[in-house]
Amino acid sequence: MPMRNSGRTSGRYNVKLGEMDEERLKEELGHWFMPPLAIAKGFLELAIEDEEDGEQERRLEEALRAIMRAERVAGNMIYTGEIHE
Repeated sequence: MPMRNSGRTSGRYNVKLGEMDEERLKEELGHWFMPPLAIAKGFLELAIEDEEDGEQERRLEEALRAIMRAERVAGNMIYTGEIHE
């Protein structure tokens, strides 16, 4: 089933999960979750490398760990259909 644009200029789509088969749901989850997580993770890694203040570095590392957890959950949903780290 092709996705329809909601009519908004933002490029967002209205998708009803109940109308998708499992494979399509996994594709959509991968498309919407993995690229933003990878981008945020990359920028945090670069910021940590450039950081000299210990407290700021600790905060950046905590943020990176949180993104990596979300990445694992999204990956499990996409590849195994299960919700867990």
